[in-house]
Amino acid sequence: FSAAIYFLIDMDKIRSSVARALKRKSKRAYIYVKMLDAEMKQYLTGFLKIIFITLIEYTLAFYIIGHPNAVLLGFLAAVATLIPYFGGIFTNCIAVVTSFVVSPSLFFRTIIAFFILSNIDGYIINPFVYGKTNEVHPIVVILSVFAGGILFGIMGIVISLPVAILLIATYKFYKQDMIEKIEDYKESTEKNKKKTKDRK
Repeated sequence: FSAAIYFLIDMDKIRSSVARALKRKSKRAYIYVKMLDAEMKQYLTGFLKIIFITLIEYTLAFYIIGHPNAVLLGFLAAVATLIPYFGGIFTNCIAVVTSFVVSPSLFFRTIIAFFILSNIDGYIINPFVYGKTNEVHPIVVILSVFAGGILFGIMGIVISLPVAILLIATYKFYKQDMIEKIEDYKESTEKNKKKTKDRK
């Protein structure tokens, strides 16, 4: 944690030294890393927006249904956004357990809020915000989170979206190069076929 703090304090110096080294080595590599840096900035912007939206959304929802710990649950939900989709479910489970102690009517209202908030977060707010900030399709957001969870568990869920954004950005950056290589390969195979025909 301390190392991370010092790293962030010297971030400008580190960025400038890395930029100089990349420019000396390869201008294209510098442009590529700069593009990835911009994508991560946009991701973090979207992430902060989601934290703010989640804080207001959960606090208001639990306040409306009469939960005594509405503000605390709102803050917990905001922190739990580190784990996409499942962070909200974790918060809702705590809300359901604590409401059961208060009254049966609050328990049933909390369960209803549980299902509504989970679906709104998972299928509307998160995909929409990340779709706007990083221009990632909402289906890609949902599928990347589920794929990360299946392959690597909780850690896969946490890193799935940034990794998906980086992979999409890398594909877009090198797309033209791949197309050109495929065309060159097709041309070379056609030339080889003609040569073999001429020899026959």
